[in-house]
Amino acid sequence: MGSWLQHRPNRYIAGWIMNSLALIFCIAAAVLYAGRPVHAGQTAPARASTIQLGQANSGSMYALTLGLKDIAKLQGNDAVRATISDAKGEIASKWLHPADLDFYMTLRPRGEGPVTVSYTPAPGSESRQIISSMSKILETPEQAGSAADLRHGVISAAPNDTWQVAQPFELGQTIFGSDDERPYAPSTSEDGYAAMVKGFQWFRFTFREKQPKLVYFVLNVTDRDVPLDVEIFQDGKDAAGNPDAVPYTQGQFVYQVEATQNYPGLYKFRTRILEPGQSYYVRVAANHPAYQLHTYEYSVPPNKDPHEAIRAGMDFIVNMGDSWLSNTPRRGAVALRTTMQHSETQLCIACHPAQFSTRGYLKAVEKGYAPTQRASLEFLTDRIYNNARPLYGQPDTNWVRIIYTARTVSSRLPLIANAFEHNVTHDPPRKNFTLPYARFLKIHYKGLTVMPGDEADGCEPDVSPFEIAQQSWQTFDLAYKQTKQEEWLAERDHVEKLALPDEPKNVIDLNWKIILLSEIDREKYAPQIDVLIDKLYEYESAEGGWPYPFDKKAKTADFVSYNSVLALAEGGRRPETD
Repeated sequence: MGSWLQHRPNRYIAGWIMNSLALIFCIAAAVLYAGRPVHAGQTAPARASTIQLGQANSGSMYALTLGLKDIAKLQGNDAVRATISDAKGEIASKWLHPADLDFYMTLRPRGEGPVTVSYTPAPGSESRQIISSMSKILETPEQAGSAADLRHGVISAAPNDTWQVAQPFELGQTIFGSDDERPYAPSTSEDGYAAMVKGFQWFRFTFREKQPKLVYFVLNVTDRDVPLDVEIFQDGKDAAGNPDAVPYTQGQFVYQVEATQNYPGLYKFRTRILEPGQSYYVRVAANHPAYQLHTYEYSVPPNKDPHEAIRAGMDFIVNMGDSWLSNTPRRGAVALRTTMQHSETQLCIACHPAQFSTRGYLKAVEKGYAPTQRASLEFLTDRIYNNARPLYGQPDTNWVRIIYTARTVSSRLPLIANAFEHNVTHDPPRKNFTLPYARFLKIHYKGLTVMPGDEADGCEPDVSPFEIAQQSWQTFDLAYKQTKQEEWLAERDHVEKLALPDEPKNVIDLNWKIILLSEIDREKYAPQIDVLIDKLYEYESAEGGWPYPFDKKAKTADFVSYNSVLALAEGGRRPETD
């Protein structure tokens, strides 16, 4: 080098020295910067790491669990993006962070080869270690094969996130799945809306019956903190004429919900009429780490067998009530788990979805129909159990804050709970449930010498005083049976004395007085019941309907007519002998 420098002009030597020094300083600066900690306002480059979970066979299922290690060291905005891949590429990804620490997935690999998870910290986050596991799920030959045996359930397995890769099953099989891809709460490192609409899972089946059937699709999860949805599709084309899955609506029940829902139109329960030989898709948005999808078949209405009509009707009404309460309007349900549900709406007893659905369903169970929709029924009865509110100033007394019908509902809830315990769970009565409501009714009836009037409920018609009296009589009787305290017999007899001389003012009053006397003692009050029934028949139309007022020219109403049929049945009358 010495001889080379000696023969170079001085300006070349000076330039070479300056360039060399500049390069040395750049290298030194890079080394020093890489070793410095990241301070506020600076962003460290993401450092991706990859773990091989194991070799997988196509056609087999595997349970994958990922979680952040050393969670006590996590800071508020720390986040790691975990991506699961099989031999053919990425399957799914999820951000792990302090509000959602783990990720579970059931995987059926698309080919032989390794299953890997890569994890990348969010900008500004420290690199975090991942705890991971992969276990093969043992399957019977029937489960791993054509899935034609309805005795075996189906486990949802990724990839099934589009209709093109929908997972096959047979109608009638229960699908067990996990939708943990939809985060418990979104990370600050991801788009919140995109995170909330992740986790759609698709399934397909062919309807193999020889005749059309009414089918219920019922999606269940263990809690209802955010709305969930199930929907039905068929093969079709999009607006551009390309193959697509399009909504299938034959036999759907169109229910226009209030516009104050966070997710308008989402339902955990759908009805459809399916045609022989046709294929369908089911899209599930469970929004929960564990779910079950059940399907039930019924004859297409109108039914020739009344038992089939009752079965379809009772299952429909209890699932519809449950579905409404899984997406309750006015902040009764929320889109994000990090926001609070409105307390008043969340605690509302919801007359039509909760009380009326359980009353109808439990009456059918009482008459011998099996409680097949147990999950929906239990959710609704839990709502009823949790609705009690103290009447301040009155010890051990509860009431119900619901529009205007406090005495109606307070007299009804103990009866619903008792029917559930007696006919479904066979558990002893819950302590401190019936008596606090009975004490409220005792205050209401204290000193009365005439029957109280109607109770408004926000719509027409008002609640009949005879319905309230019938429920009050039953609640006082229930309180006596549970305590053997004579005071409740006195309260029960007081209601009976108030109701006997009171005259019905319309057909609904007439119906409920028939039911009241039949409940107290149908044999004892047979003469009075016969007179009331004769009067009821005076207002029946030629088509078998009844009006609301005592007016033979008035228009009949389904609600009043169904009420009349119930009253006749409770009074011991049958259409084939009357």
